[in-house]
Amino acid sequence: MPAASSTSTPAPPPAPASGTFISSVRRSCRVAREAASISISTAAIDAFLLSLDRATFDRLKTQHGLVFPLQFPNLTAEVNFLAILSLLNTLSGYRSAFHSATGSGAYQNVQRLLFGLYLTGGDDAASTAVSGSSHLTAQGLANLSAGTVAELLGVSLHEEKKHDKIEAITVGIRGGPMNEAVELVVGLCNDTGKRLLDAGYPSLGAFVIEALKDAERLTADRGDEAGADKFIEKVVTFLPGFNDAYQLPTGPVYVFKKAFFLLQALHQRLGSPSSASSSLKVPQTTTTLPMFVDNVLPTMLVQLGIVDLSSCVVDALKRWGPVETKAQEPGAAEASEGKREAKDEGPTLTAAEAYTVRAACLDAGVEVVKRAKELAKTSADKAWLDQLNEVDLDGYLWAVAKDDGALRSVPRMVERNTVMY
Repeated sequence: MPAASSTSTPAPPPAPASGTFISSVRRSCRVAREAASISISTAAIDAFLLSLDRATFDRLKTQHGLVFPLQFPNLTAEVNFLAILSLLNTLSGYRSAFHSATGSGAYQNVQRLLFGLYLTGGDDAASTAVSGSSHLTAQGLANLSAGTVAELLGVSLHEEKKHDKIEAITVGIRGGPMNEAVELVVGLCNDTGKRLLDAGYPSLGAFVIEALKDAERLTADRGDEAGADKFIEKVVTFLPGFNDAYQLPTGPVYVFKKAFFLLQALHQRLGSPSSASSSLKVPQTTTTLPMFVDNVLPTMLVQLGIVDLSSCVVDALKRWGPVETKAQEPGAAEASEGKREAKDEGPTLTAAEAYTVRAACLDAGVEVVKRAKELAKTSADKAWLDQLNEVDLDGYLWAVAKDDGALRSVPRMVERNTVMY
C-alpha cells in the first residue's frame, strides 16, 4: 500500500467533561467503530479465549517493558523517568527504519535513549534531586537537541543520495526516516519542557506527583475509577504530547494511549503496598482502564480475526486482513533481534484511518473481557477467565506479539509523523 500523504496535524477535539475522561474513551471508540462498519467476531473471540494457556497468559500479561537496570536516587527521579518514558513511548511508525539502523525496534530505542539521557546527565546535586539527571529536568527537555538524541541512539540524521549532476558521486543530505523520528522526539521534549517551566515545575515527575496527589484525594472520596479519571484528565489537558485524540467526521475519538500507559507504569512500579514508595498512592488500573492501543494491538486483533475489517467503509482498512504466517523454530525470533534488517510493514495509514482502527480495537477489548466472563461460567477449567481485564489483555497481546515467532513476523500497521504511539 502506498505511503499516506503528509499533512499538518489538525487540532484535537475539545476535552471531555471533567469526570468523564475514561468513559468518553470507551464511548467514543464504540461510536467510531460502528460508524466505520467494523465488526467484532464473537467466534474469533471464543477461539482466542479458549486457546489461552493460563500460565503463558500470566507470564506475559504484565510485560509492559518496565524493568530497568537503574538505581534511582529518590522517588521523584523514578516517577520522572517513568513519565518521560511514557511521553516518548512512540515512534512505532519508524519500527522498520530503526531495525535497519540499529537492529532494535522503536520501544527498545526509546529505552536506549532514556538510559543514555539518564546516565550522561552529570552529577549536579540540584538536578539529581529533581530528576536524577540534568538532561531529564524541565530545562533539560526544553534544551534537548537533535544532535544529542542522534548520538545516544547511534543513528545518522543524513541520507546518501546521488549527486544531481555527477552520477558517480553520492552526497549526504539532512533527511530520511531517522531524521524524521529524531525531530519528532526533539519537538515533543522541547514543547513539554517549556510548558513545565512556564507552569513552574522543575521536572515532569514533579507535575505527575502533583497529579497523583490530586487523584489520591478523589480516590479516597469516590474510589479508584474517579481517581484514575482525574489523573488522566490532569495529564492530557496540560500536556499536548499525551492528548491522544482526533476529530473524525462522525465525532471525536479519544484514545489516550500514553496517559493510560503512564498510570499503569506508576501502578506496576510503585502501587504495591510492599513498595518502598507505597506512601505514593496510585489508583488501581486493572479495574478502571481500557487497553492502551498502539500499532501492535490492531495488528494482533486483525490477525486473530477478532476485529473484522471486511465490511469497513474506509477503503484502506477494508483491504487489511489476516496474513499467512510460518511457524518458527524456538528461539528464532530472539536470534533475529539485533540484526540490522528492515521489518516488513503493514498498511500505512493516515491519522483518520489509524484512529478509526485503534478505536475499533479498544472497543474490541471491552467485548473480549465481557465474553471472557461469560465463558468463565461454562466450565471449571475456564473459571480463571472471570478475572480477565482490559489492562492484562493489553499486556498479553503486546507481549505475545514479540514472544510468539509467527506473530512477531506479522507486518505491523504504520502511521508516521505522530507522537502518540
